[in-house]
Amino acid sequence: AAGVVAWQLLEYAIHRCVFHARVTSRWGITLHFLFHGCHHKFPMDGQRLVFPPVPATPIVCLIYSSLRLLLPSATATALMSGVLLGYVLYDCLHYAIHHAVHLPSPLLKELKVRHSHHHYHDHHQTYGISSVLFDVVFGTYVDLS
Repeated sequence: AAGVVAWQLLEYAIHRCVFHARVTSRWGITLHFLFHGCHHKFPMDGQRLVFPPVPATPIVCLIYSSLRLLLPSATATALMSGVLLGYVLYDCLHYAIHHAVHLPSPLLKELKVRHSHHHYHDHHQTYGISSVLFDVVFGTYVDLS
């Protein structure tokens, strides 16, 4: 469970601080577009919804190595397992939010509305995709009711 929450913090931080960073250089603008801007330009393109495995691998290795330096091996492995579970659930949820016509629960429907708000109304709010927890903590939660 701690690993899943850790993933949600990573998801929020990456989405807000990396994918929505203000960039001004030509290379920065190009990289930003390739990593996330194209997803906002074409949000219904199913090929632009998940981070490719090859560039994700060094990031996963860096996270796991950091956990191994800070924690006992079994704890680091358990926490990393939760992080990876959180990531897989996030990827499936993100795809469903963009492409599922009918979502089976009110919570999933709310997450879809919140993510649609992020895409189509205000991309400076509602950075959390799989949870609103860190939007609440960091003040980017918007009451959409």
